[in-house]
Amino acid sequence: TIRIVSSSNAKVMAETNLEASSERGLLTELDDAAERLGSSIRGVSAPVKKSSVKSLSWVPAVVAAAGATVAVIGFAGAGDKYAAAQSPQLDPMTFSLTVKEGKNLQVVGWVGASVGVAALVTAGVMFFTGDPAPTVSPTVMVTPSGASVGLSGAF
Repeated sequence: TIRIVSSSNAKVMAETNLEASSERGLLTELDDAAERLGSSIRGVSAPVKKSSVKSLSWVPAVVAAAGATVAVIGFAGAGDKYAAAQSPQLDPMTFSLTVKEGKNLQVVGWVGASVGVAALVTAGVMFFTGDPAPTVSPTVMVTPSGASVGLSGAF
């Protein structure tokens, strides 16, 4: 018999019996007992929410959108500077400054595009190959000095 006792008033919160004929059978029975105990404490057996890599694929997708936005802004600014540099009325100092700003904006555009593409590939890989994380399950451990109830799995 396994009992879960309240620490505040020593009242038995849940109780279940075990019977097993082998060590393997005992382990299976302990897993079943943990489920029964957990269900009786909660009242209803609630499914454990599974988180997955697939469900988090939106994070790099947002980064990809931000990278695309930065790329568009950078390349558009570089194009404006290129058009401004084509004017024959620019003095050499203004021309040099315009070309330098255009180059800087072009670098910003390429960095944004690179980050966006890398994040988009990451989002795709996460979405199409992401397996769900292992489920969390209640467990019971019996030792010579007592017993314990706990949760095992990935949190």
